[in-house]
Amino acid sequence: MSQLNKMVAHLLETDKDIASFSAICRSTHDAIDGDLFSFWRTKFRETYAFKEGRPNLQLRKEYQYRSKNLGRGVGLDFSRLGRGNSEMRVMKVLRALIKGRCHDANA
Repeated sequence: MSQLNKMVAHLLETDKDIASFSAICRSTHDAIDGDLFSFWRTKFRETYAFKEGRPNLQLRKEYQYRSKNLGRGVGLDFSRLGRGNSEMRVMKVLRALIKGRCHDANA
């Protein structure tokens, strides 16, 4: 059953769908966050450039941080020229993506 849930999770298109699926029951939660967070390693690799050596938990956090902030950036008009808190976070994610590294608060 766990493998089936993991296969279903990989077919989900949005992060909201993944979160909803994970909340259904213990088995679906384990498909997402079980097995040492291996789902997140695969999801990260599908979406972003991947560097070996980073633990799955770090990839999960990085994926979720990037996804949340890039999603927020879609609706911003950057009228504060990147000085608003949301604008700053989006710019940090974009800078990290361009430089090809993990999120760095000092980037």
